[in-house]
This record gives sequence, C-alpha cells and structure tokens, in this order.
Amino acid sequence: MIEVKNRENQCKYFEGYDSLNIKGVLTNTNYPTFVDDLEKPEGIWVKDKYFNFLYSEQLNFIELFDQTIKEDYFGFAGTNKSVLEYYFENELIQWKNTCDQYHYSGEKFSEVMALESLNLSDATYVNDNYEYKNSNSLTKIKDAIKSRPTSCLRIDGKIVSFVLLHDDDSIGYMYTLPEYRGNGYAYELAKDIINKTLNTGRLPYIQIVQGNEKSKQLALKLGFEKHGEVHWFGVVRLGESFKVHLKTYQAHFGVDAKSVSVKTTLELKHKPLEVEVTSDRFIYKDERYDYQMIYSDEIYYIHSHMPEKILISGLMQLMKEDYELVISNQDIKTDGFKSV
Repeated sequence: MIEVKNRENQCKYFEGYDSLNIKGVLTNTNYPTFVDDLEKPEGIWVKDKYFNFLYSEQLNFIELFDQTIKEDYFGFAGTNKSVLEYYFENELIQWKNTCDQYHYSGEKFSEVMALESLNLSDATYVNDNYEYKNSNSLTKIKDAIKSRPTSCLRIDGKIVSFVLLHDDDSIGYMYTLPEYRGNGYAYELAKDIINKTLNTGRLPYIQIVQGNEKSKQLALKLGFEKHGEVHWFGVVRLGESFKVHLKTYQAHFGVDAKSVSVKTTLELKHKPLEVEVTSDRFIYKDERYDYQMIYSDEIYYIHSHMPEKILISGLMQLMKEDYELVISNQDIKTDGFKSV
C-alpha cells in the first residue's frame, strides 16, 4: 500500500454515490490514507483508529488491505458489499449493521423554520445525548460544529433538537428530547441542514440502519432517493486466546455458541439469574430493561442497555437450541429466537 500525501487529488478517482463517505473523510479529515497505485488506484483505504473506510470492488485490493492491516480487531465504516462478502468468507464478523444509503438531489427548501447553528459550547450536551457516545465522540462532535453545517432548535434557551454532519459528510447525530417529539422538529431541522449542506457545495446524504422505519419515512418525505446499501461491521481474527474464551463461555452457559466476542468483562463464574422475558424487555427483581430486536439479512440483532449478567440470563431463555450467537458491547446477533 502507498500512503497518499495529496488526499484531495484522490477524489477524482472515486466518483458516484457509493463512494460519498470516502470523499467526505478525504475532505474533512487528515486520517492516514492508502492506495495501491497513485495514478490508477483500484481502491482506497482511509484509517480512523478502529474504523476503516474502504472502497473497492476489486478482490486484489481487498486482499492487499487484509495483508497490510496489523490489528486483530478492526471495523469498517459504510463499506460496500464486496468487502463484506470477503470478510464473511474469511474471518469472524463480530457485529454488523447494514444501512440503506439515500441522497438528496432536489432544490433548496424555500420554507424553513428559523433555526440556529450549534456553538462549540454545545458539544458536551450533544455528546451526552448521542446514541453512540464513546471515548472519541466528543472530539468528533467538536470538529463537526467547527467545520461543517449544524442545526438546532432552542426553546427558552434550551436545545431540544439538533442535527450535524459526520466527518464523512453524512447527515447524522439527529436527536430530539423525548418530551418534544411529535411536533415535526426533525423534519424542520432536516430541511435546514439540507439547505446549509447545499450551500457548502456538498451533496446531502444519509445512512439509515435497516429496520429504522421512522428515519426512512422522514427521508422519503424530504425527497431523498435510495441508491444502495452500505455495511458497518467489525472483524475478529481468530486466535488461541479467543478459542479458550469461547470454550469457557460454552461450558459455563451450556450452549453451543459458534462465535462470541472477545469481551473480557463477561461474568462467567456465576449461574444465570432468574430473569422474566417478554417481547420487549427483561425483568429482574421488579427492574425492567428494554431491548430492541431487529431482523436483517436473515439474522436477528438485539440492541440493549442493561447489566450483562441480566442480558445473558435473558438471552438463554430466548435462544433456540441450534444457533449462532455474537455478543459485542451489548449488541447481540443470532440466527434464531424462540417466540415470546
């Protein structure tokens, strides 16, 4: 792989809707960038710590990337089907989200609500209300506020709804406080951020996790057009320590899990708790813990926020006898559940 010094010059080699996120990170970041050939590249790789933006339809380039990357645990951000298929065939997929990608090719909206842009002092508030908050998200949010269009609604000085652009230029971070939902604020903020994005010469686009019908309907109402799918997923290279961890998990829970993430905080020394399971929550000692089940690509995904022992104990009641189970940061996937 050859490291790229003139990053913006590479944009001309990767045109079209499928590489919108690559063009975004090339424009907005200084992440290390690599190609196989500076003059006629068959693909491009932009590295953002754990995540990798990788775009190529060529197997040779994907294999070259796989030979070059050193980590045993790494993820992909909005990549294409060719990359996903390669890793499904050759490595363990730790987690996966498939998104429908939409772009907006219409005109600017003439009627928009009077809305503000976010200030740098708002970054912590946005981060605290961000669904995917992590150790690096505050830094990214600050950069988004400083460098790209944002929109927010303040009522009596309080931010009740906001939206920003990710570092790949996709519209995201959208959030409205629960008590203010149902008033059409998301629609108004989306129109505003579209106008502001068009003013900068960017093409507005959005990635929506499959199964998120609310966001899909909002995008269609705004005039977005679907042009394809992109895939977010994590890879684990199998090693001896992983196999030992997996055997310990299987022995303790009495299940035949083919794969489970290398998460060292699992409480494997305790018996499962007595958890009551319903179609949308686990109940333990009168405490209720909600979970969401999404079906995609013939696999069920569970998203939840609850103590891990409660999560594992409830899952044991949900699972069929023959299944594949993957656990990663409390995101669960499996190919079968009992009816609840």
